[in-house]
Amino acid sequence: MAIITIRLETISPFCKSLRSMGHSLQGSVAVVTGAESVIGKEIALLFSAEGAKVICTYFEDKQAAERAQAEMTGECYFLKTDISKESQVESLFDRCLHYYGPPNVLVNSAGLNSSNHLVQDMPWRSGTC
Repeated sequence: MAIITIRLETISPFCKSLRSMGHSLQGSVAVVTGAESVIGKEIALLFSAEGAKVICTYFEDKQAAERAQAEMTGECYFLKTDISKESQVESLFDRCLHYYGPPNVLVNSAGLNSSNHLVQDMPWRSGTC
């Protein structure tokens, strides 16, 4: 699995670039964490539209996840996952293997940092994240 860092505004051109080189996401297996949020949802929607099978995670907002799932055009599966819990991450990948096979793409869009703070709860003013 290659690790590629891309900004949201470059996702669609990235997919076009893949197609121009004779590659596509068609048939790929993608895991997108934080898919109930704006960025994760848009990435999951695009990957789904490009033909990837997408396993999406959400943390708490089941209604947002259900709305996102309703917008998907291809195969997708939403799973409530707390990515700060190793057992839940293991379960996520077990389900991915069961439903679609090993992932080719991983997008970590969930809002946690290395100290397990949600982004909205980070003490950004104190610099102690």
